[in-house]
Amino acid sequence: MKEQLKLKLLAAFTGIYIILLTRLAFQIKNYEILYYSIILYVGIILVLFLYKNKIKLHFYHYLLLSIFWLSNLLGSNIYLNGIKLYDTWLLFLRYDQLVHLFGGFVISLLIFKLFKKYLKKLFDQNKLLFLFTLILITSGLGAVYEIIELFAVYFLNASEAVGTYYNNALDLIFNLIGSLFAAIWLIRKNK
Repeated sequence: MKEQLKLKLLAAFTGIYIILLTRLAFQIKNYEILYYSIILYVGIILVLFLYKNKIKLHFYHYLLLSIFWLSNLLGSNIYLNGIKLYDTWLLFLRYDQLVHLFGGFVISLLIFKLFKKYLKKLFDQNKLLFLFTLILITSGLGAVYEIIELFAVYFLNASEAVGTYYNNALDLIFNLIGSLFAAIWLIRKNK
């Protein structure tokens, strides 16, 4: 299947689930996820649209990003037996932790692709320094996301939805672990 057709199908799929889950968020009065969606997802979509010719992401980048968005929207809007999916335990981790782990992985891959010109030089010279640089950039973006969550707690009274400081710290740790996995995968893939 041609790349353009795959991208159009993925865009349609993404658009459909965003519309459905946004409608659900309004129905259940989940204003926190609407706030995140407006700030982050609309912002990311605008950047990707405005700079698509310069960024030149591959289909799998968009696919991973779409899966990440879907997992976030599902985690915040879907309840199983009265428990938010984000608070559901899957094996030995909460769904929230898995989403942050996956998100750290995806964001690291996107960072590498977006800044490949700069990171490739570092990668070729010193793989350990590359690993730490990629992890620090991703962790910094994760910290910015947690600051955005803090504003949701303050302005939208979302402390129950966002969680405690302990949850905040776990989110940052799982972002870091996901980024570490991505950096190791990139090192092994580019040997």
